Amino acid sequence: MANDEVCLLLQAETVTALKNLEAICAVDGVHGVFIGPADPAAGTLTSDPALARRYLDLGCTFVAVGVDMLMFVNAARRLRGQFAGAGAAPAASGPSAAY
Repeated sequence: MANDEVCLLLQAETVTALKNLEAICAVDGVHGVFIGPADPAAGTLTSDPALARRYLDLGCTFVAVGVDMLMFVNAARRLRGQFAGAGAAPAASGPSAAY
């Protein structure tokens, strides 16, 4: 079931959040707390596979390796590439390209 695969991660970005970290982690259903890479964190986020491997080698215990929107966009670009030259519509450009 999809619900069995859901992981709820929160992001603590303030001193107040860090002071309340134990209480935040105790909330039922919270699986982890992400603290930005400039903070005293054991993990980070990158979309660069080589950099992700380096972070893991340095001892990070949590490395997010994909951003959902980038994964979707890259998959869509690959699909479009399969049909380019076969009457595919030209790619949208400009600020409204995502809509």
